[in-house]
Amino acid sequence: MKASPKRSTIDPAEVPALRQFVHGYLYKGYTEEYDSAEAAAREFRSDAEGDEFVAVATEWKRFYATYQSASLPEIKEFFKSLGSGWSPGDPEEVEALARIFGK
Repeated sequence: MKASPKRSTIDPAEVPALRQFVHGYLYKGYTEEYDSAEAAAREFRSDAEGDEFVAVATEWKRFYATYQSASLPEIKEFFKSLGSGWSPGDPEEVEALARIFGK
C-alpha cells in the first residue's frame, strides 16, 4: 500500500498580509463586531488602503489554491495557525470569503 502524498501547506510567515487581515478582522471575538467572517471581509475591503486589499487577495488566492481540496479540519487548522478566531463551520463560509477575495 502506497502512502498518500502529503498535502502542501503554507507557513504563516509566508502570508503576512493574510495574517494581518486575520489579526485585524477575524480575531477572537470578531463576531461581537461583525455578524460573520464574510461581513468582516467586506468591511476590510471597504477599509483597505492602497494595495492592502490586493496583497490580502493575492495571499488568499494562494491559500485557496493550496487548500481547495482540503478537509474542513485542515482549513480550520490553517486559520488557527494564523491566529484567527474564525473557525469555519462549513465550506460555504470559505467560499463566501473566496467570492470577496477572488479564487
